[in-house]
Amino acid sequence: MDQELIDKLFSKSELWYNENIHKNLLSKILSVLVDRKAERLLNQDEYKVQSTINDFISGHLRNTPFSAYREWKYIDNAVIHTLSSAPMVLYEVKTFIKNHENNINPKSIFKDILKLAIKKKEYPYIEAYMLIAGKSKVPKNALENQVLQLPNKFTDIHNRSSVELELSFFENLKIDKKTIENANKLKIDKVSVSPSRWRNYDGMCAISWRINKL
Repeated sequence: MDQELIDKLFSKSELWYNENIHKNLLSKILSVLVDRKAERLLNQDEYKVQSTINDFISGHLRNTPFSAYREWKYIDNAVIHTLSSAPMVLYEVKTFIKNHENNINPKSIFKDILKLAIKKKEYPYIEAYMLIAGKSKVPKNALENQVLQLPNKFTDIHNRSSVELELSFFENLKIDKKTIENANKLKIDKVSVSPSRWRNYDGMCAISWRINKL
C-alpha cells in the first residue's frame, strides 16, 4: 500500500481516522443503544450495530478515496481504498443487546481476534479492531471474572496495557481448524491486543480493542 494513501487516512494532517472517526464511532454506537433502551426497543441483533458502523463511516468518508463496506471477506465491517479495493480498517463485531444475551462465549470473541490478526499479518498497514456493544454488565462481568482475558477498562479507565496471546491459547479454545491453519501458514505465534476507544453510559457500552502489529 502506498504510504501517501496510508497517511491520507491515518495522519493528523489528513483524516486521522483513529481519533476523528474511530473515537466518534464508539460515541455514535453508544448513543444508538441508549436511544433504543429509552424506547424499550432492545430486541436488536448484531446487524443493527454493523449498519450503524457502516452508515457512520460512510458519511465521514464521503468525497474521499475510501469507502465503507459490510461483510468484506468474512469481516463484519471494513474501510476500503475504493480504486484498489485494498483494506484499510477492519472491524469484527459482537453484540449483547437482547434480554437473553447475558453471557459471552470467549471462543467466538477470540476466533474473531485471530481472524483480524491474520488480516493484520497479510496487510501490515491496516488498523484492526474487535468491538463489543450492548449491555455494560455482560462484558464487565466477563472481564472481571476472567472469562474474557483481555485488558479491562471497567476497573481502570486509563488502562492501556496490552496482552499477548500465544497461538496455543487459541488452539486450546478449540477454534476451528481452518483459522488455526491459516495462522500457522502465516507463522503467527502470538497476537498482541490492547484497549482502544470505549464508551460506557446508562447501562450500555461500546468497547473496542486494537490488534497490534505482529
